[in-house]
Parts: sequence; C-alpha cells; structure tokens
Amino acid sequence: DEITINADTFIIAMWKNAPTVTVSYYSVGNIVDSDTVAVGTQHTLMDAQGLDVPSGKKFKAWAIGGLGGEQKQPGAEITITEETYIYAVWEDITYTVSFNANGGTGTIADETEQLGGYVLPDCTFTAPSGKQFKCWAEGSESGNQYAPSEEYNVTSNVTFYAVWEDIPATKYEVVYGVGEAQGSGYSDTVEAGTEIT
Repeated sequence: DEITINADTFIIAMWKNAPTVTVSYYSVGNIVDSDTVAVGTQHTLMDAQGLDVPSGKKFKAWAIGGLGGEQKQPGAEITITEETYIYAVWEDITYTVSFNANGGTGTIADETEQLGGYVLPDCTFTAPSGKQFKCWAEGSESGNQYAPSEEYNVTSNVTFYAVWEDIPATKYEVVYGVGEAQGSGYSDTVEAGTEIT
C-alpha cells in the first residue's frame, strides 16, 4: 500500500501466527498420533517404539504422504507445507538358515526364512569315507536332531550340522551242509571281507 508522508512517521511491523496444519501418523490403518504444526516449519519424525507390531513383522521406515511415498527413519526432519499423512512401513522378520557339512564335502546354499515353520531339506553333502547321513543337528553336532522333511520353528538365525554315522558292514551267511551224512548242518554270519577258517 502507498501512504502520504507529511510528518515523522513510525511504521511498525505487525505479526500474526503462521497458518497451521495437522501432521498425522498411521499404522496398520489406524491413526496413532497427530500434531498441529505451523506451515513452513521443520517436523521431526516420531520414534516408532510403542507401536503395535503386526505379527511376524518389524518396523522399516515412515512413508511420507502414503505407503508408496518417500521413506525416512525416525528422527529425520521434514518441511511441512500442507496437511501431512505419515505411514508406518512394516517388513517381514527374516532369518538365515545355514548348513554345515561337518566333515563332509559340498555346499548347501543359505536360505532366508520368515518367522515360523521351516521344512528341513534332504542332505546333499557328500559323506566322509565310510559314513552315511543320519540326521540334521541344530546349532552343533550335539544339538537337537531333526530328520529331513521334519518341520523346525525358526525364531533366529540357525545353522544345521550334518550328523554322520558308520555305514553298517555288509554281512553274509556261511552255511556248512552235511551232504549225505547224518545230523544237522552248521551256519554262521560274518562281515564282508572277514577271513574264516
């Protein structure tokens, strides 16, 4: 505006509050917090602790404006220019299942699994000489034992060890017949490779 000056004139700035908008936080479809913020100011994203966590999930980030929006971590600052909606993004809790040949050879690739039931695979390691696969053991060779195709409840990273056992010796029956003589014959069972008299 223009004014006419015809004497000493004091012009004083008059201030008013900046317009405010609401910043709202959502998780799993429900509003969990809201705040009234002045337009143009910085807003610090709230901590995710205390939120109800969906089963089998963990907090990943806050998404600005919608679930497909830019993702930022708690404590980050954003500039507020309008009504703002911020959404919790959750991701699956996953664990690594590993396999140890425990004296055998070969490899079995690690697997990434979600919390819950996991079906143990067949052993594809090559057994040490004179051994055959017996079972899987959890955490160490002396850990809880599981058979292939048995279900294991995954709650953390875990390594399964191949447990080996001796291959049972092949045995044969040796029979002595009496021919035309009187009486009964004689038989014995011996391991393959055994010398007999």
